[in-house]
Amino acid sequence: MAQTQPKQPKMLGPVAALRLFTDNLKATRTFYEKQLGLEVILSDDEVVVYDLYGIDLVIELVDSSDENAEALLGSFSGISCHVEDCLATYNALKEKGVEFLDTPAEEPWGGILAHFFDPSGNVLSLVEYPDDSANKA
Repeated sequence: MAQTQPKQPKMLGPVAALRLFTDNLKATRTFYEKQLGLEVILSDDEVVVYDLYGIDLVIELVDSSDENAEALLGSFSGISCHVEDCLATYNALKEKGVEFLDTPAEEPWGGILAHFFDPSGNVLSLVEYPDDSANKA
């Protein structure tokens, strides 16, 4: 009988938080709360934390005197939010004044993506995954 190796404990747990940076916390709060409809779970003068479906989205005010501040702002975040209908969500957010980098486009892997900016120029994405029933052959 083959002997099995004991499982090694996982080094990392689930994702707990995603961090983005801003140079204008007031405008950023308006964007995430009014335009995207996220719920605040914690805030002070330098940070606001939103509930992003069980993951904390932490928005931190950067100190403009910090030599690294500019590098923290206006980047592609890699944060993709799942939506059922990318085009409908895109249209609804455009009506609320959300600025998009592009229109929803089908990707080679079958999903649909659209990228949008927050007030600090950080880029987030909408993602609509391909229909699972189409992949079951």
